[in-house]
Amino acid sequence: MWILVSPYTYIIGIPILCSALSAIVIGIYNYLHFAVKREVMEDIESNFMYTLATNHLPHIYKALQLIAYRLEIVLDDEPPILYSEPKLPRGRS
Repeated sequence: MWILVSPYTYIIGIPILCSALSAIVIGIYNYLHFAVKREVMEDIESNFMYTLATNHLPHIYKALQLIAYRLEIVLDDEPPILYSEPKLPRGRS
């Protein structure tokens, strides 16, 4: 026995299938794009903080001590710069 399928089933079904597939592909693309962007931004931020701590803070403390000396303000010794590695997610070394 033949099962009759309306030709409108294919006319309506194919665009719906294409829409669903394109939504899935766009969703995967957006997820990967923002995941990679987040990783890059975290790397830039950690490099910035390391550079700030190693290169700029000693100069800032020296300038602060000079200003305090001219204004006759007694400052404690500059605090030591503690270097700590950022907590990395699992799977990264």
